[in-house]
Amino acid sequence: MGGPAARLIGGMFLERGLISHDQLEIALETQHLTGQLLGEILVAHGWITRMDLADALAEHWRDKDAAAAVDDNVFDLDHWREQVERAHDAPVPAASFVALAQTPGRYRLIECEGTVPQIGDRIELPGLEDTFMVFRQVPSPLPLDDRPCIYVEAAPRTGGALTP
Repeated sequence: MGGPAARLIGGMFLERGLISHDQLEIALETQHLTGQLLGEILVAHGWITRMDLADALAEHWRDKDAAAAVDDNVFDLDHWREQVERAHDAPVPAASFVALAQTPGRYRLIECEGTVPQIGDRIELPGLEDTFMVFRQVPSPLPLDDRPCIYVEAAPRTGGALTP
């Protein structure tokens, strides 16, 4: 689905000042690697809204020559809806995140690699021996850091009887 139509849609977002050239290049590269729709990639990154995407698609298809649209590029609404649902349901993997963990005597902010765990997940953190449970997800508290941050607490131990 890359090619001229995708670049035209991307160009609309550039002209409207909604994305930068760098963001478009990142999205086009992601599209090339994953096969996702360009607009859905931009929405997933939070660079445009779903309304921005709908406006651009409406303009794109309104402006196309009717005969060319029928002969060359019939818009498959069902396929587009399936792609939107798939993109909406799948979590967007982050390259890294930070975790705020309570340890004996202090809190620690730990940088982690990989997909952000979901609330309720049990995880291990680098440099700590305990298993932790995720109970909250927020933006990073660090200045100019757009990574997500998870709050974790020591997970209850399983398999043995609790002693008072």
